[in-house]
Amino acid sequence: MSQQWTTRSAYDWCRRQTGHYENFTKGSILFPRRIRPFLNAVYAFARYSDDLVDEVTPDPEVLQRFQNWREAVTELDRHYQEHPILFALHDTIEQNRIPRQLFTDLLEAFARDLEVDRYETLQQLLDYCRYSANPVGRIVLHLFAVADDSLFPLSDAICTGLQLVNMLQDVVPDARRGRIYLPLEWVREAGIEQELLSGSYSPAWLGPHEQLALAAERFLREGRELIPLVPRRLRLELRLFIGSGEAALQKVRACGFHPDSEHQLNRRDKTVVAWRALFS
Repeated sequence: MSQQWTTRSAYDWCRRQTGHYENFTKGSILFPRRIRPFLNAVYAFARYSDDLVDEVTPDPEVLQRFQNWREAVTELDRHYQEHPILFALHDTIEQNRIPRQLFTDLLEAFARDLEVDRYETLQQLLDYCRYSANPVGRIVLHLFAVADDSLFPLSDAICTGLQLVNMLQDVVPDARRGRIYLPLEWVREAGIEQELLSGSYSPAWLGPHEQLALAAERFLREGRELIPLVPRRLRLELRLFIGSGEAALQKVRACGFHPDSEHQLNRRDKTVVAWRALFS
């Protein structure tokens, strides 16, 4: 993109990108107006980065595009005028004093998606979440000006829990891309690796899926301790995020983790989550 970007035009471009993702825009309007442009920039950055690597078998051209993007983000002061996302991201970082490491950590997760499609243990999977999910929560704390070392572990717990829930919901789509996020030691013990890759359900799925569900549940429960420690507007968002994760866990459990069942929350589910968030 060769046009000259301004702060306004860059943020407007990012805002239009979030319009393609309905769930994000509905959630973002609950945040204070002041930080919505920053959230749009962060989301546009994450979405664009993810789209660069969302290939079943990435070819050299895909790898090179991602590498160029990673270098531009790493050297943001030199490259921020080259793309509206980079321009808005640069301004977001400067205005909110966000450590740039959080964004390069996210890119590390996307790089792993290109290189790694299996994780042997739960600990290895949690290390992946440290890059793929936890930076987002820390960025939000910075946007609310409550970034503190004492709050980061609780924020990390929420983000890790939600990432594990998302993995449970997307077992089949991930497997179609050749990716298995259930720890391999659990998968081998249950003898279901080929079944996962082919989408052939059997009751043996229950064991490793339930183990990951229990881990997600534990992290979300731990993360609830963050709610009373943050500003009121952020408390509501945290209740919504955690409540949505817990409702999704309940839904995938209720169907025995069967791949042909609907794992995503419907309108009624979301209404229940919102009601509980508002009045709990």
